[in-house]
Amino acid sequence: MSDPTTNIRRKVPDTSYAVEAARNFAEEDDKPTLTEQKILDNDDTMVTVVCITYKHEEYIAQALDSFLMQKTDFKFKVFVGEDCGPDRTADIVREYAAKYPDIIVPFIREENMGAQRNLIDMCQRATSPYIAFCEGDDYWTDEYKLQKQIDYMEEHKQHRACFCNTEIVADETWYLNSYYISDKEGRKLIPHGIPNIDRNRVSWNANSYIMWGPAHTSSMLFRWNYDLPIPETYYIRDSGDHSIMMMQMGKGTIGFLFDVMSAYRRSEVGVTMFKNKDDHFFRTRINWINVLEDLKLFFVTNYNGYCKTSIENRIKLESANYLQTLIKLDRTDLIAEFFQLFPESAKISLNAYLSFYRDSRALTAVYGWDGYRMAVRNRYFRRVVKPLVRMALKIKKKKDFLKGKLKNILSFWYYWRYTITLKKKNVWAFSGFSKRGYMDNVKYLYEYVLAHHPEIQAVWMTLDKGVYKQLQSENKPVVMMRTPECRKILSHAALAFTDHYRMSDYDAFSGLNDRTKIVQLWHGVGLKSIGSIIGSTTIAGLQYSNDILPSTLDTVWQKGIKKIKYFRHAYYRELFERYFMLACPGPERIEQVAKPLHIPLENCFMSGHPRNVFLHQTLPATDAVHILYAPTYRWNAIKEQQLVQQIIDSADAIQACMEKVNGSLTIRLHPHTWRNYNVQLNDLSQRYDRIFSDNDADIYQTLGKYRILISDYSSIAYDFILLNRPVVFFNYDFEDFIEKECTLNYEYDSYSPGTQTKSWEQTLVAIEAYIANPEKDSEWRCRVRDEFYDMTVNDQDNSRRIVEELKRRLGMI
Repeated sequence: MSDPTTNIRRKVPDTSYAVEAARNFAEEDDKPTLTEQKILDNDDTMVTVVCITYKHEEYIAQALDSFLMQKTDFKFKVFVGEDCGPDRTADIVREYAAKYPDIIVPFIREENMGAQRNLIDMCQRATSPYIAFCEGDDYWTDEYKLQKQIDYMEEHKQHRACFCNTEIVADETWYLNSYYISDKEGRKLIPHGIPNIDRNRVSWNANSYIMWGPAHTSSMLFRWNYDLPIPETYYIRDSGDHSIMMMQMGKGTIGFLFDVMSAYRRSEVGVTMFKNKDDHFFRTRINWINVLEDLKLFFVTNYNGYCKTSIENRIKLESANYLQTLIKLDRTDLIAEFFQLFPESAKISLNAYLSFYRDSRALTAVYGWDGYRMAVRNRYFRRVVKPLVRMALKIKKKKDFLKGKLKNILSFWYYWRYTITLKKKNVWAFSGFSKRGYMDNVKYLYEYVLAHHPEIQAVWMTLDKGVYKQLQSENKPVVMMRTPECRKILSHAALAFTDHYRMSDYDAFSGLNDRTKIVQLWHGVGLKSIGSIIGSTTIAGLQYSNDILPSTLDTVWQKGIKKIKYFRHAYYRELFERYFMLACPGPERIEQVAKPLHIPLENCFMSGHPRNVFLHQTLPATDAVHILYAPTYRWNAIKEQQLVQQIIDSADAIQACMEKVNGSLTIRLHPHTWRNYNVQLNDLSQRYDRIFSDNDADIYQTLGKYRILISDYSSIAYDFILLNRPVVFFNYDFEDFIEKECTLNYEYDSYSPGTQTKSWEQTLVAIEAYIANPEKDSEWRCRVRDEFYDMTVNDQDNSRRIVEELKRRLGMI
């Protein structure tokens, strides 16, 4: 520990600030974050103690004295926020501030702000890299607390915060006394007094923290991220200490000091103080569930769902405890209220119950009811079988490891084994998204080849039994992937078609090999960035292969090394650089797909999408105005649910508008939407005769019948402008989408040729305007269309054009 008795005050290094964490929330890369600005504004204060207080007349002096007794080799300040209480707390704070003006900074509120808003307001006014918490009815017991924690954080730059043991100060009648375990000195501590907690743990992450909530407020010290977005719901909860710890921690870690350095006073004031155990239980469970739902949304929104499962597990625990107590008390009214107040948590809990119920039935079927009760409820039996279970898990882990290795070896073997198989120019393989879909450009080219080129053996390959049975019933050539029949066909195929990736749509177990020529049809023209997929996808092998493919600049030695590497790695690489052909509807495809993915320009071929031939064949109905709403998908589950809820909430207004214009609205969610909303949307269709739900994953045969399209960032809008018909760009979440979902290749305002709206109300007004004047924005649409498409190669002959070019390249004509 640094020597706090020295007169030399430690300087505050820039590295003490949470700059890296703050950059994750930077609005603009070229501008400093608020955290970085604090470095410039700081007056060499190392830590700011933030103390919220309300009705603490009896206790606030002890808290302030415990701050003032701190011995440090750095400068610190104390911010005290008195929240307009009815007693003399404010006067006491003023007296201390007058006596210690260089240390204590009073914030005497004229109106009550609430604990969380009071807290965050003071935190954001600080300029120091570190912030410590302690409420006005608690206090510190170690005069070196700040020194120890700052020394620790300076030595452990990886930690976002730290905390220590806290002693509980309560009389013997306190209803939670029996819960905490006393240490050798008779003290009840947080966290070491919590039953079953790991008392040797020195580092915590969000996953472990959420299950225990080990830190007391008075022990917390943060490397404060001033740029952290605090959700509005944080300010309305009964407590916020664990929430702010989780949010500040994010994907990082926090450290633990074993010393007992603070005291939690069990007083009669504060929102978390209750007179009896039942009151405490009911209020804290409800608050915890609220907090957990808030945290789940926060982590999904800001950290890509990190620790989402752990939060849901805690939700299950708290919900189960709450519901179990209600069942014992026969409070069916509160049970029903719980499902109304917390539908998402209730669903999570109900799913857990159903899962456990199925497990119990499975165990009962094996062991019988008495055997099941012994296996699950008898602790002595569980101790006996524990070593066996651990051994079984170790065996399974080794088995899975060996299985993975064997899978790689077999993939390698199949890949190169089938590479030497004789290829037949007239055998063409087709497959859908992730080996399961039957849609989009590959589907339409496959059906075209079957209908017009009997000399070609076109075969669809799938892992989806539904797709297999459908095509069989239609007498179309189809095989199940990873079967001997599939390997026989694919190993001889000259071409394999995809509109996503070869690594997602084919595999070596199905016959994919190094001489299979890949034809990339892609799946859309639009604004969204495609090149950024490299390194950001879960599909294995989507990476550049310049490390295994020789270049003209390589020496003979380097070329030899790369040939060896190619032999070793090619079987699990996408090999963009070796695509046989990339279909390009226009110059956009070359600029935004071919060049970023390193596809050779000579392998690009100008032709429209096979799926778009229907746009040149279908005319809109004349007796009614058909309108389509087709938004793109959201990776974020909450954002996706909000999109659907907006439709439901606006149904009355949509129905009224459709009646006014003698039209109908069809809702068609993106086929890659991760969750199933058919029940909600079909229910909407039942209740409103002008609103329909299109559950068909394939929209392109019917897209041409619509007069107006409502979309956002989807490529379907840029298919639709081939018809030069109105598009409403309903981009209510534009800033959030661009920041968290997907970047754009083009400037949105210039390349979205239609009215932009932020609500359904605005969208319906835009629809009426386009119905009144369909030619509105026509010149703009044509200008964007001509930038994205070469109209000389986008027509009813898209599929014919592609097939003829492939036959030419293969030497078939």
